[in-house]
Amino acid sequence: FSRRLQEWTGERLLVDKTPRYALDLPSLRRAEDWFAEPLYIHLVRHPVATMQSYLEAKMHEVYHFPLPPRRQAELLWRLSHAHILEHLAAVPARRQHRLLFEEMVRDPRKAMEDLCAFLGIDFHPAMLSPYEGKRMTDGLHGAGRMMGDPKFHRHSGIDAAVADRWRGAPEAAHLGAATWALAGRLGYERPPVEVQTAQTDVAD
Repeated sequence: FSRRLQEWTGERLLVDKTPRYALDLPSLRRAEDWFAEPLYIHLVRHPVATMQSYLEAKMHEVYHFPLPPRRQAELLWRLSHAHILEHLAAVPARRQHRLLFEEMVRDPRKAMEDLCAFLGIDFHPAMLSPYEGKRMTDGLHGAGRMMGDPKFHRHSGIDAAVADRWRGAPEAAHLGAATWALAGRLGYERPPVEVQTAQTDVAD
């Protein structure tokens, strides 16, 4: 079905953003069989910021893993990105693009121009105004509703300050060593040891 769906799109791009796929490595690997020359956009955000968003949206009530909410948020971040990196290790570099959330909000034009170049599509200034109009909230039908960021309607524009809003958060002091190691591979520096409290890491 997925291959047929790709054929039906014709000259258009078929896009699938399903974060839960990253929790299951075989699901990611099947994309290479289902689709012809798929392109991968690896969207990354600092683990602490991701955890804050996860907890604020009460996603722990959606996944129902038998773990405390904060630990659940950390492990989902780590497991997802570990799977993604393992999957992309076998994908040609020309078919993958890493997009850091922090770079996207600090310099959205460059981030979008680079992304468009990767996808082979034209850049359009409207890409820098996601909150204007109903492009991001329209469903296929009149009664449809947006299925995504529950805070979308609170924003009026891209806010660069959100990139560093996680700094000083208590979650940073409790991240496990394995999480910081993976974060380092993705370009995030670990805060100085002296500002972190002792903690016990979760077994991998």
